[in-house]
Amino acid sequence: MQNPEDIELGKRIAQIRKEKGFTQASLSEQSGVSRSYLADVERGRYSTSLETLRKIAAAMEVPFVSFFETELTIPPVVDGVPVSTEELEEAIHAIRFNRFKKSMKW
Repeated sequence: MQNPEDIELGKRIAQIRKEKGFTQASLSEQSGVSRSYLADVERGRYSTSLETLRKIAAAMEVPFVSFFETELTIPPVVDGVPVSTEELEEAIHAIRFNRFKKSMKW
């Protein structure tokens, strides 16, 4: 079974490769990583080593960390229902306020 993190990493590598104008073959040549292995990494079939990721990043002239940078686009969910950021902040505030009230001796 494929690891979801490997799949996401592979998608990110493929995205950056395409944005930089590389084919799998040209990136393979520049990085020294075989084309077939690169294709399998992009598909999330393999967990690759940090050394291989460094070679790929260097060949594309991108920071190594760019493979791991993503934006959080998943909305918060409470009891299976998506909630807005404002609703979540209000709930957190209410919880903190209630804890504060309990800590005070009125």
